[in-house]
Amino acid sequence: SDFINIVTGSSGSSVGIATFLAGGNNLAAASRALRGKDYEAFDCDADAIDALGNAGKPCQGKEPKSLIVGRDMLSIIVNPASDLACVTIQDLVSIFIDASEGYTLCGADTQSGTRDFFEEEIGEITDPSFSGFANDEDILDCVVNDVNAIAFVPVAYIADKSDQVNIVNVDGGDSCKSPLTEADAYPLARPLFIVYDALA
Repeated sequence: SDFINIVTGSSGSSVGIATFLAGGNNLAAASRALRGKDYEAFDCDADAIDALGNAGKPCQGKEPKSLIVGRDMLSIIVNPASDLACVTIQDLVSIFIDASEGYTLCGADTQSGTRDFFEEEIGEITDPSFSGFANDEDILDCVVNDVNAIAFVPVAYIADKSDQVNIVNVDGGDSCKSPLTEADAYPLARPLFIVYDALA
């Protein structure tokens, strides 16, 4: 009988998609859809990627398609010593983009789909004091070890760690919503994708 060997690895969405296009894996799990810039990195036509992350023509011998397989909420977390319970989108702009609130800023590095999503929703992070990490454990440590820290991290990672940090509710314009209990109305919800080769 035939056996299938499944090997998994962990990296940011950009790295996983690039590895997929380079032939290093057959599927890529990503927290964002395939983008034109992914194709451009391999000298392929960026315009071949539609708004849903599907390729209209091959690159590197593959014709990638993005399939939504779930949803995740992006949680805002603070140290338990903080009394911050709810933030608006504008508050997040002031904290992370304007860097005018005096927080220690932590979150995902630039290779992460989590960071891409956050910047699409809130704005580009340019503050040189921002600490970007490749894994969620380091983001958690940043907040646990600094009473002034605030970070963004996927709720799927942080949901069972509420004894270590406070998960802040987010107000998208109507009222404060929890990523743990109000997923349908939470303003920082995002799709999760599997990128596969339609030619395989």
